[in-house]
Amino acid sequence: MSFSLYLVHSPIVVLFGLHFTGSFWWIGAMLTVVTSFTLAIGMHVLVERPSRRLAAWAGHRVSAIAETVTRSIDVAVEPEEYRVRALARSAALERVP
Repeated sequence: MSFSLYLVHSPIVVLFGLHFTGSFWWIGAMLTVVTSFTLAIGMHVLVERPSRRLAAWAGHRVSAIAETVTRSIDVAVEPEEYRVRALARSAALERVP
């Protein structure tokens, strides 16, 4: 919620600071605090939480896809030692009459 409050408070301070001057500054200060926290809570609930859930979901999906791709690459690409052994076996088999 702190990031939402950080984003919201500055424009509200300016807005209420311009409208409540002189002896009514304290009304502007109180309205600034209440409005800032209200909007920050709203942003937190409506924007931050869903975006975090979406990021977590997407992260799990991406890591699952990456794991599948890695496994398929491991199966498709033989390590060098296996290729050398296969070549040696095929060469040995070619020599046998």
